[in-house]
Amino acid sequence: MLPKTGINIGIIFNSTKPYNEFKELLLPSLLSQDLNVVNIFTFQNKIQDPEKRFIDIKSRLIKKFHIIYHLAMIWKLRDSSISYKFRALNELGTNWERAKNLNNFHVYNCNRSWIEKFIIRLFARKTLLKLLKKVLEHLFFYYLSTKHKLILDKIKILIVPYGARLSLEEDFLIWFAKQQKIKTISIQENWDNLSSKKFIYGETDLFLTWGKQSSQHLRDIQNYKAKILEIGCIRMQQFYNYFDTRLVITKTQSKSKIDSRLKNILVIGNGSLNDVDLYRYVSEMDILQLFSQSKGLNFVFRPHPFSRLDMNKSFTSKHNKYLKIDIPESNEKNIYRMKLIARADLVVGFYSTVLLEALIMGKVVAIPSFLWRDLSYKPEDYLNDSAHYQGLRNSPNVYNFSSKVNFEQFINDLPMPVSNLNSRLIVEACCANQDTVKSITRIINELVTSR
Repeated sequence: MLPKTGINIGIIFNSTKPYNEFKELLLPSLLSQDLNVVNIFTFQNKIQDPEKRFIDIKSRLIKKFHIIYHLAMIWKLRDSSISYKFRALNELGTNWERAKNLNNFHVYNCNRSWIEKFIIRLFARKTLLKLLKKVLEHLFFYYLSTKHKLILDKIKILIVPYGARLSLEEDFLIWFAKQQKIKTISIQENWDNLSSKKFIYGETDLFLTWGKQSSQHLRDIQNYKAKILEIGCIRMQQFYNYFDTRLVITKTQSKSKIDSRLKNILVIGNGSLNDVDLYRYVSEMDILQLFSQSKGLNFVFRPHPFSRLDMNKSFTSKHNKYLKIDIPESNEKNIYRMKLIARADLVVGFYSTVLLEALIMGKVVAIPSFLWRDLSYKPEDYLNDSAHYQGLRNSPNVYNFSSKVNFEQFINDLPMPVSNLNSRLIVEACCANQDTVKSITRIINELVTSR
């Protein structure tokens, strides 16, 4: 253990999700080094923490300018990835543009008037976008720095769990930290953060990414110029560790059938409206007939733990003796989901991060793209078109189905997962297999001792 440093490490939390992950997986390591951790919350909470600080910018005018800037950025750079294109059309597209690109990856927002869309699209021009940023920083952020002048008091290093959520407070604090010469570090929170949600407003001094693929997105899509280090992911590392400690028997690259024991099929939701259709298909359609024909199939449907829809009631109100519904607990630990995946012979999901978790654990995964093929944009194309899924499209354990018949035959004839160097390298390019907590702790200590 290092001697007490007296260094205050600030961490911005704009959601309970990163706070719970950091509290469970990272904060104990930082505290063991006698670093003083100051949690800065941008949302109301009941967390008991004597060192915590709180910032909530209520000005509607500043929030409006901030939202306009980010939406204008997305429109300006909408061709950076297919996800940004759909997001831009969702917020600012015309009816004709939306119809031409109709998809099930974004539910269209019809609340904006045509004049509001016109103004935001106008600000997407380079000169006006620069002007908007100058107004934000030289007028509004300067004003906020006088109002919240003690929010970063005595903090020497500011950590940003980067979840790509639209947060005025986060953008302001990164800017304010730079004004005060405070070192800043972003830590990638989710797999698709750098290719699908928002564009980075202000660079931190260092960005810690999941792996080579995310670093490439950071450079090519986000135009990030500062230092990047690839350190994996604190929660994904638990999946690597769990898998490595289990005795796994594989048959090299052969596609031989899984034995005749009970087969466990885990169906997971991604938190969107697609989950309703996916559940309906599994519980009411062809899958039941498939079950009666092949026997020995055990289905578990798991809604997304951070669903944008409150679908738990609709799921629990339905009863099917062949299908178990596993509702995530609010305080659930990673270990529960790891065990759920470990028991599965097949993980089925519609473009969810859980598919990456399953591949890390050496599982076969299937994407049921056949469910939404009546739209302009075909779901099966997303595997190749999406920036964060492109790395996995060559994995021998990923199957993408545009046909119900082929999918159901696949379940009846499940292949063994391929476990070789190539399959592992494909997954590790998306998320490095490293001791992420140890790496983050070492990096922070190096910054502390170099001051």
